[in-house]
Amino acid sequence: MANLTLLKEVKSLPKLSLASSHLEYFEWEESLDDFFYGHRLSEISYAEETLANDIFYWWIDYEKINSCETWSDMKAVLQDLFLSPFGRKMVADAYGSTS
Repeated sequence: MANLTLLKEVKSLPKLSLASSHLEYFEWEESLDDFFYGHRLSEISYAEETLANDIFYWWIDYEKINSCETWSDMKAVLQDLFLSPFGRKMVADAYGSTS
C-alpha cells in the first residue's frame, strides 16, 4: 500500500466483525463501494484493512483455498457469510466469538 493518504482514509471506514449486524454489514459494504468509486486500486487489499481480526483471519485462510480476484468476488463471499444463518457461527467457532 503505497498511498498513505488512501490508507489513512480506509482506516477511518467502518470495521467489519462477527459482531456486525446485517445492517452494519451493508453499511460497511456501501462505505467501501463509495471509497472505491473513481479510484483504480487493489480493492481487496484496501478492503482487508477494514476487517476486524476475527473476520480477517478467516478471510486469509479462505483466500489460501479460494482466490477472489475482485471486490465483487469478495462482497459475494462476505454476503454469503453474513447473511447465512450458519456462516457467522462457523467463523465464530473457528476464529473468535461475537461477544
